[in-house]
Amino acid sequence: MRNMVVFRDKAGRDIRIEVLGDCAYAYHDGNQIGDLFTTGRLEVDERTEDLPAEITGWNVNANYRNAGIATEMVRQLVDEIGTLAPGKRDRGIGGENALTDDGLHTTLKCQRLGLIYPFPDEVDLYSEEN
Repeated sequence: MRNMVVFRDKAGRDIRIEVLGDCAYAYHDGNQIGDLFTTGRLEVDERTEDLPAEITGWNVNANYRNAGIATEMVRQLVDEIGTLAPGKRDRGIGGENALTDDGLHTTLKCQRLGLIYPFPDEVDLYSEEN
């Protein structure tokens, strides 16, 4: 699957967001300025729904941060593959990648927008909404 959109960021720049498979990329003036990587949806059992794609890494070049680019990459990827699972908050066993402070900020914003699921330890398993 391949999808491409152009949007105007908060700084007034035309940014091209391209979704390629389970990842998204941001470009400005022909140069890649950001990326978002996920695991892709994970099949556990043919009798149940797939697990959502988990964010495994993302980056936006320093000169382009705080302009809505990371959020737009998430939005476009969600349109293609569904709501995303958040990256890990803390470094995991074996040195797994973890969210930076900027990544956590963007994750929390995207959670408020309904684009990223809550962190697993924040889900109330006894809520009537589950």
